Amino acid sequence: FDEWNVWFHSNGHDQQYYDSRVWHEAPPLLEDDYTFEDALLVGSMLITMLRHADRVKVACLAQLVNVIAPIMTKAGGGAWRQTIFYPYMHASRYGRGTALLPTGAVSGAAAIAISLYLAAADTTTAYTFPLFAGNVIANTMEELLPFTAALVVGQMMERERSCGTLKNILAVPVSFRRLLAAKLAAGAWLVVLYALLQWGLSLAACALLGLPGLTGGSAAWALGMLLGNDLCVYAALLPVLALAAQFAGGYAAGIGFALFYGFCGVIATGHGWTALYPPTAGTVLLRFRMDPTPRELACAALSLLASLGLAVALTACARDRSGEKQEEISGKAE
Repeated sequence: FDEWNVWFHSNGHDQQYYDSRVWHEAPPLLEDDYTFEDALLVGSMLITMLRHADRVKVACLAQLVNVIAPIMTKAGGGAWRQTIFYPYMHASRYGRGTALLPTGAVSGAAAIAISLYLAAADTTTAYTFPLFAGNVIANTMEELLPFTAALVVGQMMERERSCGTLKNILAVPVSFRRLLAAKLAAGAWLVVLYALLQWGLSLAACALLGLPGLTGGSAAWALGMLLGNDLCVYAALLPVLALAAQFAGGYAAGIGFALFYGFCGVIATGHGWTALYPPTAGTVLLRFRMDPTPRELACAALSLLASLGLAVALTACARDRSGEKQEEISGKAE
């Protein structure tokens, strides 16, 4: 973008100069007085350009001082900031870092790659689309999704803290609990996108390999299984995410525990605890590769409800605990 900004407030004022037909030295033309509405537009524009930074390489705000500008001055001295100054300042200061969406895309594709390897290496099994999709689900729930969810959601909160925006958001005021709840809800939407990505890649891989069994019904079954199981695994992870987000740097411990938590699903399944263990309870509810009894279905439902209840309780009493450790260290130093 050569130039971009909000520009319309000064039209009527400028027209008065044009109509007067009187020569003015350095007349105050194009000096828009911006409102909060304009700040919202500028902030939205900045977010949009950041989201499309793979294509938008240059985006120059026009102008910087006086003429449709975030900074205004007057003859003889004096300067002040307009409303659009602040979103531009925050985007300049905080609009940087690591894009996490590619991480989710790579993680989702990894489950497909593992399933492709198994299909190519196993020459004794007649692979079909349902079997291939089942392998994708199994590969995802044990480590890939727990790692990805803990990393992305953890970084959502950690970047607010490390960039200094957390204290500004809490001063709006938005409570830490509401902010955490919004981040966890955003994580659920990302899990939906994650499942849709895996479903699309699974269809493409099976079409490429020419695997039998790919029909409208089997494709719908795979979509339902991927969405349902991924959301169940995410529900099981919510207490971990809600607790880790309350501490500075807690996302790193959250990632480690999430990996361990997901991997232990293999042990739980091997010992007949599939319905009781939250990360694997979804496979029981969805009847994935099993025919569960009514008791197992009830246990699986209670297991996930307990995880959701614990997550709600942790979120309801959540607060930013990053300063508590610093206060403890300062107290010991004194």
